[in-house]
Amino acid sequence: MASHTNITDLPDPVFEEILSLLSLKEAVATCLSSKQWSHIRMSLPSLDFDESNFSSIHCFLQYVDTVMRLRDDSETLKKFHLILRSICSRKNLKKINTQINAALDSKPEHVEIYDHNACNNKIPSCIFKCNTITVLKLTGVQVMTTTPSFVDLPSLKVLHLSNVIFSNPKFVYNLLYSCPSLQDLLLKYCFTPHRGRILPINRESLRKSVPAYASQYPFSLEERLKNLVSADVYNYPFTLQSLSNARTLRIDTVCLSKFILLLFIFRFCN
Repeated sequence: MASHTNITDLPDPVFEEILSLLSLKEAVATCLSSKQWSHIRMSLPSLDFDESNFSSIHCFLQYVDTVMRLRDDSETLKKFHLILRSICSRKNLKKINTQINAALDSKPEHVEIYDHNACNNKIPSCIFKCNTITVLKLTGVQVMTTTPSFVDLPSLKVLHLSNVIFSNPKFVYNLLYSCPSLQDLLLKYCFTPHRGRILPINRESLRKSVPAYASQYPFSLEERLKNLVSADVYNYPFTLQSLSNARTLRIDTVCLSKFILLLFIFRFCN
């Protein structure tokens, strides 16, 4: 008679090879079916999480926890993509931030976080200290920044910020100054809390504080953004001259001085 081998009797390398042939959800479900496989680690260079695929935030967070546990921590993380759709309790938000921190510990190159709840969820500001990130896209989130001096993004080439709330309005300025490799900038609808209201970060909100703050840098913002290729901005809070290195430029709601307008016409026509 032919003998039958139970899947639980398979050696780990064989079982891991089987898991690699399954979809991520199927692999996670398989590992959850037995405590015997709790030690298994998988090669997952890209993590893509979307809450809309789950019946509740609890199920979603349990799934993310399991995937993070299954992932081989020694492997460099290429991409971390997180889409949130629920207003989270303090407990769930703490868990989400723990998961984001775990992803950042794996030195990701590409990070995207989207929140469809109009900035009701807060994400950790340490995301701006991950010096391996080359692409960073944030939409609809709050970033709690206590000081504008902790940014470290020397590898960042793509920065897209849309509907983002920063507790410190000067942070956006420091952020741009800390991205010497930046090539693609999208900056739209950035806000800051002020006396119980959420106000847009614009030139008026920075008029008094930025000049004194900028004096600590030995170069201008224009010089810092010398590698800029494309910019798409709305209510841009700094001088338009700082974007003059861009080859492709889209601007909404910006007051142009005649001098700056002529400068751009000259640069783009030559």
